[in-house]
Amino acid sequence: MNNSLILVTLHDMDRRSFSGVVSLTTRAHRLSRKAYLAGGQYKQLPILNAIFKAYTVEQKDIGDLQLLAQFSEDAGLMSKEEVGGTPSVS
Repeated sequence: MNNSLILVTLHDMDRRSFSGVVSLTTRAHRLSRKAYLAGGQYKQLPILNAIFKAYTVEQKDIGDLQLLAQFSEDAGLMSKEEVGGTPSVS
């Protein structure tokens, strides 16, 4: 397990808030499930940490497709274009 991912969450615990944007979380749950199916908990953990931090620390909308596309790309799961977060330019 990558301890640096957990340390980021522990470091931000004092700034934690549950006043983020309330929205549908179906997309976030689907991305988490896809990450697990693609690589087990080691692929899923970075996605879950990013979602948790975005909601509790940064108070972002975790239902936003562009935000989830960024998390997916950062974790090496899918590109933004594959997720549908940004249109591809041809």
